[in-house]
Amino acid sequence: MAWVEDAGKEGMNVSETETGKVVRSVAELRELIGQELGVGDWVEIDQDRVNAFADATGDHQFIHVDPERAKQTFFGGTVAHGYLTLSLIPYLGSHRGGVKIDLGGRMGVNYGLNKVRFPSPVPVGSRIRSRHKLVAVEEIGDKAVQMTTEVTVEVGARRSRPALPRHSAGLISRYVDAQEASVRRVDILDRLLGHDYATTRELLLQARRLNDDQLDQVFDVDHGSVRATFAHMIGNVAIWSDLIDERPVDRKSLDPSIVGLLRAHERTYGEFADLAREIRDRDRLDELFTDTLDTPATEKRFGGAIVHVITHNMHHRAQVIWMMNKLGVRGVTEGDALSWETSHEAIGVHGEDDIFE
Repeated sequence: MAWVEDAGKEGMNVSETETGKVVRSVAELRELIGQELGVGDWVEIDQDRVNAFADATGDHQFIHVDPERAKQTFFGGTVAHGYLTLSLIPYLGSHRGGVKIDLGGRMGVNYGLNKVRFPSPVPVGSRIRSRHKLVAVEEIGDKAVQMTTEVTVEVGARRSRPALPRHSAGLISRYVDAQEASVRRVDILDRLLGHDYATTRELLLQARRLNDDQLDQVFDVDHGSVRATFAHMIGNVAIWSDLIDERPVDRKSLDPSIVGLLRAHERTYGEFADLAREIRDRDRLDELFTDTLDTPATEKRFGGAIVHVITHNMHHRAQVIWMMNKLGVRGVTEGDALSWETSHEAIGVHGEDDIFE
């Protein structure tokens, strides 16, 4: 999206206000490139808002508007439309604190979007807020100033813990006719997390072809069966999330059905990935935390623990693939990272209606 306003090239220096700084010149604006401009207020995404958006757009897919049916999917309930989250960015941005921009007080207009991704669902009942980082400033002719702003929409549960990055959008906007927001680049950690999550999920979906006897058939591998191996992988992710977040380890029992394991995978891996990205974004990968399950407790690095979880899953997925091939499942995914990289951007929450039907 973009704002277009008439911004003179000269003006006052940055001044302090009750909410932060006010930028009144292009020169001062350029000094902020690479810096965070501010964080918006939390906004709850309730069912009424989602229903209203469905009515306005005609998108009444059941995962958005039918709570009872949505409970039967791995989402565990209704989720907001990705485009609803996107459409709220101007509102979220207008209610953010931090730096304010006043390059002449002209009217702003939307200019466009660079790139948008919805890598994770936003459950109804959760809260979202936006985080804005200035990426570029470009003068368009004598009167226009175009801003590129990296906007990340964070999703927070109803408990007091750090916000978790989920959605990102490339907004284009101009002052004197523009302001632009661009998507955060996908780095190696995003790729490892995305591939790890998606490949395990694909194997779980393929495991639906197996009956209970096949799921529990014992092989000469670490945890014996397909079902037990999946349960171990998912439970291990949950345990490491507790350790990394430095909270008491809660060894929850899992619903052993494939549908139950799919739901648990979505929930536990979503939290683990959010924690991993948060640690990266705060430049804490080399910092230490205490592994309280060791005897005696030992200190470990956040980065090493994240890599351990991902490679641990890779090891056990190889066992699952071997067992499923032995059980006669055709076309078992190989989990090739390059194939995932090519295809994952086209995959969203839509088009998965038949997963649990």
